[in-house]
Amino acid sequence: MYVEIRRNVYNELHLAPGICLTINIWTSQANQAYMSVTAHFVDLKNNKIKNFVLETKKFSGNHTVERIVERLNTICIDWSISDKIVCLVTDTCNTMRKVGKDFGKVSKVVEWDGLEQLMNILEPFEAATRKLASDSSPTISIVSPVTTTLITSLEYRDADSSFQKKVKDNLRFSIQERFEELYQDKLILLCTVLDPRWKDFSFLNRSLYQSHNETLIVLNQLQAFDARNLAYLFLQKQFNTLFGNTSTASQSNVQQPEQKKKEFDLFDIMITNNIVTSTNSRDGELLMYENEREIYRNENPLEWWNANKTKFPTLSKLAFKYLCITGTSAPSERMFSTTGHLTSDRRLRLTPENADILLFLNKNS
Repeated sequence: MYVEIRRNVYNELHLAPGICLTINIWTSQANQAYMSVTAHFVDLKNNKIKNFVLETKKFSGNHTVERIVERLNTICIDWSISDKIVCLVTDTCNTMRKVGKDFGKVSKVVEWDGLEQLMNILEPFEAATRKLASDSSPTISIVSPVTTTLITSLEYRDADSSFQKKVKDNLRFSIQERFEELYQDKLILLCTVLDPRWKDFSFLNRSLYQSHNETLIVLNQLQAFDARNLAYLFLQKQFNTLFGNTSTASQSNVQQPEQKKKEFDLFDIMITNNIVTSTNSRDGELLMYENEREIYRNENPLEWWNANKTKFPTLSKLAFKYLCITGTSAPSERMFSTTGHLTSDRRLRLTPENADILLFLNKNS
């Protein structure tokens, strides 16, 4: 059974347009260190993000950058996916940051502690966690909209106490510190502009923040309002790389319809829900894409690209390649709880090799 499922996983990975890996190292109750690696990609048949656990194996000895990178390279060779990796997502410890520099680009993970007495402040953060932890839909492309909305949610309210204002100030400062380069990050911007829900960066329309002083100050400090221009420049370069097209980049804004609120959704509190339209002069596929209307934020961007891949043959390839990237390393971290049941005190004689096989079958079959 294991051999058959492994063969099926191998074949599906071979068809993936691009693959994102997540990695985590942890210690079981039997005091054995394990390293879990998951793979994420766009399933072109079903227009969904698909994910597999590649392995959860014993990782004895020192957890050095060199050994972790060597292990990752071995995994990529074993699965024949070295040329398909577009991103590695880890937590933010120093070792993993260095692993990311040696192996590939790393997306940051943010953890937020909840306080019951401040539920109104932290509700958007809980919603952000749910959105960014999804393993069935694109998440890297919503990092910028989510972060912008969280910044907006931290504006002062008339009823705020001094303690609540202090908490908001601390959270706002934490966002600025952790996401100092978010709005200049090439990979994040590229994925955002390739998502038809956010391609016009309507959530960063400067004119609509003029009466929101706290948010405006933070976004200016983060140089967020330049993000759209940078994103289309990055997209142009990727477009040129794929087909050698040398046309220049330009800008446009498109109307996004407002939708009815059914339950609390993080983006319901976004300031920029009404968008101004304008035109540009660039020709070709990129121009047509810029002039497309943004789709509703809860629609499936992969289904949109599948329906429009004939109209946008080059851009659709880029979308299917890059939108597999996860916004956090949550998928590999979820292995903690699953493995806890397998490597408990009652199963101390379970070998690391058998634990890897059981976890592989549990997650991939």
